[in-house]
Amino acid sequence: MSTSVVVQVPAFEEGSEMLPVLGSIRDQPVPDSVSVDYQVWVTLSPPDRELCSTWQAAVGAEGFDVYEAPPGKLTARNAAHNYAVREGYDVIVSWDADAPPLADHTFAELLEPILNGSASCVNSNPYSSSAGAFGAVVDVFASVEDVTVPHIHGQLHAMTADAWRQAGPFDDGIDQTDVTEVRAEEEFAFRRRVQTQTESGVVVAPDATVYNDPRRAYCQVPGLGQNPYCGQRGVRTFSPQFRR
Repeated sequence: MSTSVVVQVPAFEEGSEMLPVLGSIRDQPVPDSVSVDYQVWVTLSPPDRELCSTWQAAVGAEGFDVYEAPPGKLTARNAAHNYAVREGYDVIVSWDADAPPLADHTFAELLEPILNGSASCVNSNPYSSSAGAFGAVVDVFASVEDVTVPHIHGQLHAMTADAWRQAGPFDDGIDQTDVTEVRAEEEFAFRRRVQTQTESGVVVAPDATVYNDPRRAYCQVPGLGQNPYCGQRGVRTFSPQFRR
């Protein structure tokens, strides 16, 4: 019996830069007895499909269906995951558009604990060290955080549809312009709910490796906060227009 999987890529501000990542996701080998659909969920900016570079790039991604997501990161993910449940998928995979796989078996390794019934949710293993010395430092701190405050890795994770039914949706009534508040709900609180409300809980697939862009940490380090990326970080993902 085939297991139906949907890979959902949330896209807010990546534009054409995400096309190579989408291609690398689509090229991942699919395990036997698994059927996969690939989707990009785009929050339009500006709110016009013809003018939104991210929408236009997504339309050009071979093998992906494109859906318009509502404003707000958590609201957008709720819409995508609820759609997957309504459509009858067995497994939902959320894969960031800036997190290319670092191995040709990342997708298969991510799915294996769910396919063998040992987990309701599976974390990937993000790495930054390929970006140099600063990336290696980011990996050290990330490994400590994984142990001290376990959380869902937003770069890539998989969960059963039942896990989403039991632990979702995300609380989209929080301030979705605040990166810290969004992460607290999306990664930390959601993991606690999955761990306590599902039968199999959360595991990590060590060989399901993806790239973790160390730019996420730049803005927290004195001296690096002036990096141009910091001034624009999440300007569309966490836009003031999404404030509730």
